[in-house]
Amino acid sequence: RTKASTCRSALPHRKLRSNMFNMQNTALTIAGGAETFVHLYARPSQRLPVANLITQVRTAPAPYGHIPVSFNDIDDAPTCQINCPSVGLRHHILGEGRQRRPGPLARAALGLIARLAAPFLRCAGWDHQVQINNWLVSTNPTGDLDIATARALTEHFADRHPSRAIVLRSLNDLRDIDLLYRLPELGFRLIPVRRVHLQVPADHPLAPEAGTPPDTEAGDFETGDFKTVDGRDFSHADFRRVEALYRDLHAGRAATLRPLYTAEFLEALVQTGVIQMTGLRDTAGTLQGIVAVLVRGDTMVIALRGYDPAHPSAAALGRLIVDIPAREAARRGLYCNHGAVEFSHGCDLASAIEYFAVCDRHLPRRRRLAGALIERVARRLAAQPTLQQCRVRKG
Repeated sequence: RTKASTCRSALPHRKLRSNMFNMQNTALTIAGGAETFVHLYARPSQRLPVANLITQVRTAPAPYGHIPVSFNDIDDAPTCQINCPSVGLRHHILGEGRQRRPGPLARAALGLIARLAAPFLRCAGWDHQVQINNWLVSTNPTGDLDIATARALTEHFADRHPSRAIVLRSLNDLRDIDLLYRLPELGFRLIPVRRVHLQVPADHPLAPEAGTPPDTEAGDFETGDFKTVDGRDFSHADFRRVEALYRDLHAGRAATLRPLYTAEFLEALVQTGVIQMTGLRDTAGTLQGIVAVLVRGDTMVIALRGYDPAHPSAAALGRLIVDIPAREAARRGLYCNHGAVEFSHGCDLASAIEYFAVCDRHLPRRRRLAGALIERVARRLAAQPTLQQCRVRKG
């Protein structure tokens, strides 16, 4: 049975110790994190926890305790892309095109494909969904998932919600290859959406080439004029600054597509240990950069990162907010999914294709046919240089 909660919702140097995040909350993160997360999301508030997202969230059992499951109605669309494939998949098509910088004809073709995809995405009805393991971040951690859990929850929710598509996000063909191989047995379509960059544990076959930043045994590295601070020591004003830094970094056309977290929700997530946050203060004491991680099982993901792109040391800030979690993941022997970030500065990252998985075999034939067409087109696109997989990428 699921537990229900609803919300509509070039500088002098300082040293940074290797234990950069509050990892004393690992038990909560693994065993009780989902229940805490759902409780915090559902708390009465004058503001939605994620300002541009309407969804309902519950918990469901998983190998390490519980995982969050979100529910969306077709009437909720359009909403934040993490819960709205009709927005998110089109954005990823265009985003991959911009990152790969194809020629004018290729850009025009991608734009045409994205526009033509809209009616088929509406017909497939994937916005009317149950999304398993949805932590409401751009890249979900997949350390809680195995095929048995996926099978049990898919069958349960397909039976209880026969009109809704069953969705899994953020699966990649490096960390999750076994699960991806088995999911079609359960009726899942696998839609390649973007290239992501992962750091792998030391015992992984790719570890000699990727995934291990230098000097992780040294215990410290240079942070310039910035002092690192634990997010648990942030003030209320600091969390309002966190909210602003995150939005500033992602300002532009796609800003409203990303989850826009409120300061109050972020503060609650940090103080309860659901996510771990590290900040970078300048010599005046002003918070100029932040990075937060979410750890589940053997996987760390970047929950959010932000810094002032107009700051004179913006390049250094950008490097540090990638290096901090990379070194912590290496120290703990975790996979670290950096998402689609295009810079690594100090570590080699393995490149993988991320998939959007959707089970629609219980849906009406018209919706299944639209889904089959989307899958076919997406796979053809994935075979092109726009999204072509390159196994190891140097930072």
